[in-house]
Amino acid sequence: MKKTAKSVLLFMVMAMLLLALTGCGNKIVATKDSDEGKETIEIKFKGDKADKVTMSYTFKDKDDAEETEKAIKSLFEDKDGIKITRSGKKITIKMDIDAYAELYGGKVDTLSKDEIKENLEKAGYDVK
Repeated sequence: MKKTAKSVLLFMVMAMLLLALTGCGNKIVATKDSDEGKETIEIKFKGDKADKVTMSYTFKDKDDAEETEKAIKSLFEDKDGIKITRSGKKITIKMDIDAYAELYGGKVDTLSKDEIKENLEKAGYDVK
């Protein structure tokens, strides 16, 4: 696997660990540009609880996108509540909270919306 694919996979694991999700409001959108392309994390809330996570990666190179998609699918293909798609240079991962909790063993009610925003900003994201 190329270095790019490995770094994106490592980033994804770190980003998901940051998201022990809860809060209030409709959604948080965080974006970050990298050498490989653009990363976007969107967290949607239902009431005061986080409900869905969508992570998108738009690569500069189609081959990197294809290689990374294969690696991601091999890690998550048997998990319920996760959908992975690729269109050209863009990979999208949609995950519900139950899938998040199962994959990472994380509590989904430990961080406020403000704490999630702060953690994403510390990781270099522009958070809206």
